[in-house]
Amino acid sequence: MSGSTLAYLLSRGGISKDVVVFERKPIAGSSIKCGCGFSQGCFKNTNIKLKKEWRDNPLDTIVFVTPSLDNYQMGGEAKGYIIQKGKMIFDLLRSAGSKGVRLNLGTAVKTIHGMKNGGFRLTTKEEEYYLDALIDCSGINSPVRSHIGLKKIPTLGGIRYTYGYSDIDLTSLRIEQGTDEKGTKQLSAAFFLMDNNIFSGGYGWIFPLGRGLQVGAVCRGNPSKALQGYMALHGCRLPPPREVVGARIPNQGGESKLAYGNIILIGEAGALVNPMNFAGNYPGMACASEVAENILNVYRGNPKPEIGRWDKCFRDSEKKILSLPFTSDLLKEGAMSLYSLSNRTLNLFGKSQHRDSDGKPGAGVSSRRVVLKVLASPMSWKDIFRLRRFKRSLPLLWKGSY
Repeated sequence: MSGSTLAYLLSRGGISKDVVVFERKPIAGSSIKCGCGFSQGCFKNTNIKLKKEWRDNPLDTIVFVTPSLDNYQMGGEAKGYIIQKGKMIFDLLRSAGSKGVRLNLGTAVKTIHGMKNGGFRLTTKEEEYYLDALIDCSGINSPVRSHIGLKKIPTLGGIRYTYGYSDIDLTSLRIEQGTDEKGTKQLSAAFFLMDNNIFSGGYGWIFPLGRGLQVGAVCRGNPSKALQGYMALHGCRLPPPREVVGARIPNQGGESKLAYGNIILIGEAGALVNPMNFAGNYPGMACASEVAENILNVYRGNPKPEIGRWDKCFRDSEKKILSLPFTSDLLKEGAMSLYSLSNRTLNLFGKSQHRDSDGKPGAGVSSRRVVLKVLASPMSWKDIFRLRRFKRSLPLLWKGSY
């Protein structure tokens, strides 16, 4: 996602002929590691116009499901869409190619050698390239990270099943499916299934997807077994899925540095993507947008970089990226606290979110009264500390930074 966004924005900025894209797969698309939920702010903040044909389902809100199956809405502006990510990536790269960006699809990079002037000699099976700078968007298995001596990014296991609406009944999970004007079943919310006894260090989810549903999990251990165990516990049978996607998912927030000489790491390669903070695809898009603006300024001579030291003129952008909500230490600590709370505390917290004084669901999510009510219940000091830390991070989550 970060690579296609960057190529598109650079081509739109008028420097297409100096940009080369290397994509190992013959058809550019998405590995579909996540639920593909995008808030409208994702597109507004990255200057990409949301095309109608990219939209799959509207996403009106986000709902947390506690271990006792109480549902409460996440606050903030969550309105957006489930996006056909593969279609979006294809269109962004096609647009970049039409403006002169050289697209090397189905081309694996064999070697990368640094040169004395700070540039790189990059070889593929067919050709050799001499590049002034290298922007790495190659994901969690980035070969560039090892090239500059960085550690591998920690990961969690993830699984995603795809079903038709008629394949699975969610009533035992207290999840209601509405209908559209034609009477077809539909779901307009994203549901996150919280149970820290089953989804150790993570969660399950149920998202609308086209004419069906995607049901998935990210956690320590075996996410498929965890998901099957959760559904069996609550009497919801999972039939054989129409599609199964498994992946290793990055489990780390932002690095303290993204630029190394003439190398810039973005998206998953920069360890900016963390499934625990609900930012989804936004970190990759936001990072690519900021890097594109920086490169365009460099090409306009503002400021002009020294030979081999693009990182010097990237420092302000680097600071900006590392201060965005999804890279916040507070958000990382708060989100991880959520996945270490006991199920009892999750249930107490969920019950306290149902109604506020104005009667709106979830409206009291940041209310001090709610905190005191939950903390007044008998629970361990560890849970009290974790819940306070989680509550401190809520304003960042509720802003809809994803």
